[in-house]
Amino acid sequence: MDLFCKMFPDSNIANNFSCGKTKCSYLISFGISPYFKELLDSTLGEVDNYVALFDKSYNAVSKKSQMDLHVGYWDNDINQVTTRYYTSAFLGKASASEIYNEFNNCCPNVDPNKLLQISSDGPNVNLSFLNTIHERRRDNEMQELIYLGTCGLHTVHNGIKHGESATKWNLKKILSAMFKILHENPSRRANEISMSY
Repeated sequence: MDLFCKMFPDSNIANNFSCGKTKCSYLISFGISPYFKELLDSTLGEVDNYVALFDKSYNAVSKKSQMDLHVGYWDNDINQVTTRYYTSAFLGKASASEIYNEFNNCCPNVDPNKLLQISSDGPNVNLSFLNTIHERRRDNEMQELIYLGTCGLHTVHNGIKHGESATKWNLKKILSAMFKILHENPSRRANEISMSY
């Protein structure tokens, strides 16, 4: 690896190091990944609240359904909402209670009392899962979750859209113009991001 030779020019180990894609994947998955997971757990321990987002899809390699879990929270360091990949679980054809159990198994180090809302990709089994998690939280006298249906993103977007229509301020054109100005001009976008409010 040329990179290691440049990083450690006086090391014989670096000069003779070789790493194929399988070993590299192993190092990332079992060497570096736990460190970043620990950092994320630590961050989630410090935030006031977080939301969980999960999506199930078919994984062609494992031939199973894969549930990817993400978390969203307000990041004080960069002063904006951040969404981060948390973990994945592999399921067969899963019922709502199996998804519930796997969801809990995926987050053993995260405080469930800080969970504010859960979004998923929409199928009826996920609606059952949401009903199950609401019932269990109620039974354990935990804080109620904000209920936005199976996909909170669409619900919030539609709520904003209807609110904007009701004002008759024609904000859609203004926001579209702002998007084009910033999206299609990297230097303007960089200036906007670097501005302090």
